Amino acid sequence: MKTNKVGALKVRALMNGLVFFAPIALLVRTRSGVSIEQFFILQAVLSLAVLVFEIPAGKLTDIIGYKRTIILAQITLLAARVLLLIAYLAESYIVFLIEAFIEGISMCFSSGTESAYLYNVLDEGEYAVGCAKIANFGTVGFIISTIAYSGMYWLCGIKGLLILTIVTCMVGTVAVFFIKAEGNEKDCASKNLTKGSGLRAIFSKEGLCYILALSCISIGYIIINFFYIEKLEQFAMPEETMTLIILGYSVVQLLAERVLSIVKQKYYSYLYLVFMSLASITMVLFALSKMMVVAIVLMLVLPLLLDVPGYILDEKQNKYIDELEKHNKRAEILSVFNMGINIVEVVFLFSSALIAKAGITICFVVTGVIIFLIGGLSFVHFKHA
Repeated sequence: MKTNKVGALKVRALMNGLVFFAPIALLVRTRSGVSIEQFFILQAVLSLAVLVFEIPAGKLTDIIGYKRTIILAQITLLAARVLLLIAYLAESYIVFLIEAFIEGISMCFSSGTESAYLYNVLDEGEYAVGCAKIANFGTVGFIISTIAYSGMYWLCGIKGLLILTIVTCMVGTVAVFFIKAEGNEKDCASKNLTKGSGLRAIFSKEGLCYILALSCISIGYIIINFFYIEKLEQFAMPEETMTLIILGYSVVQLLAERVLSIVKQKYYSYLYLVFMSLASITMVLFALSKMMVVAIVLMLVLPLLLDVPGYILDEKQNKYIDELEKHNKRAEILSVFNMGINIVEVVFLFSSALIAKAGITICFVVTGVIIFLIGGLSFVHFKHA
């Protein structure tokens, strides 16, 4: 792996992983007067922002380059962190809405861009493992911040957690300026081969399968991040227990890189099917579980079960772009895929806002069933890729 080119991205991942308020992300909103229904609206606003600006951001990336866009992504993320602190202190739902919008802009600049950058600079066959390795730096940062969370929460409360997260995000912002400018070794050869919009890339069975599969995984993460704690409360467990749960599943997530490196690349499609199936079954069992020990075990493994197919899908998306011979529009096409994903997310989140009072069990069960169905459907189209 060309570590001289991705070292700064590892630092960025580590610093961005130091999210000291993560264990109580929902409480940051609810203690400022935000209801569960309003929380879903905030997440929908974030997804809408991504939906509107995803393709323009992708087009801009293909013009100004991956490095400059990654810098823009980090600067807007820092702005969102500052706005979150302001929203919490002011107890302003309007500022929370603005923060969600700005964070969505940051995601537009980051999502397809980092993927395109890594696919450009990493050697053949290293992409999925390389992505997992960089993500592990973020996970390590997350583990560190989670360990520190309890003590800091006791010392300085939510305000202190938000401030320290801003500081680490600032360090990550400095780091991205040291990212090596991407080379064009993979893209230059096809610079004049393709014309037209990247929108056509999604109008195929394979393209739609990417959107549906990645949407399921994304929605799974949303539910995990914000509603694990609701399950713990059903067992009358203290909020502090969530710290141990996060530490546990974060350590387990570090195994994704190992899993991907052990399995040969030609078997990734089968690995994808296995992990999507296990994720769906685990999600349903977790929702229906009445035993605390069983629920905790399922909570620990579920994020890993979503991680592995996510990395495999990212690699397959980039190979699909190669097959289309649209290398020079890589960021734009990845943005188009993300736009489709966010359309699905918006529909799901607004629907969830309407059924939130029915409880989290329904959300987990429905998502688990959908993951199972989409996992099988997409495998049929990916198994020969």
